[in-house]
Amino acid sequence: MAEHLDTTKDLLVAAARLRYAPETAQKCVLLHHRLQGVEPKSAVAAASLFLAGKADEQPRRVRDVLNAVAPAGGVKDLDEAYHDAKADLVDAEQAALRELCFDASMETPLALALALAHALTLRPATAQLALCLANDALFSAACRAARPVAVAAAAVDVAREAASDPGTGAVTTGWARRFGAADADVAAARDVILDVVEAAAERRRKAAG
Repeated sequence: MAEHLDTTKDLLVAAARLRYAPETAQKCVLLHHRLQGVEPKSAVAAASLFLAGKADEQPRRVRDVLNAVAPAGGVKDLDEAYHDAKADLVDAEQAALRELCFDASMETPLALALALAHALTLRPATAQLALCLANDALFSAACRAARPVAVAAAAVDVAREAASDPGTGAVTTGWARRFGAADADVAAARDVILDVVEAAAERRRKAAG
């Protein structure tokens, strides 16, 4: 089965087709990034979606996962292409589990950003902005490779600044370090997030013009 999902957007679309929760959708993207060396490469996207669902106790049928990643028309149960794709997915899943030491669980920037926003007692609108930024950050390869806690802290930091909302919690200074995020890592992730935001704004300006 040809690899049709080579972008974060495509993975998120496939995750939406499978009705995955937002955090599970992020896990698909992070798994896909970590599993680039897995064979067969043609099934890495499907394996990432399949494993993320299992890890978050949202399992999906193989057929549904293959349909989510397939081009228009999907795959048919009795079609030879379906059986080939299913075999590739099983092979990729086993290779992925070995690569992950049989542990597909992982933290995501989305879940961590929510926890940070709660700890800082940010306003709901600020917290929502932080979650949006933590999600959009994964459109950058640098953030996909970064520590999730650094990406989450950077998203929260940008949201706090944009909303002029320092929060009302007891943790107000040095908070990122308290949650295990190194200052340099947060600063790097923050720069990437701002670049992603600016790139999106530029696309909107061009579309409007």
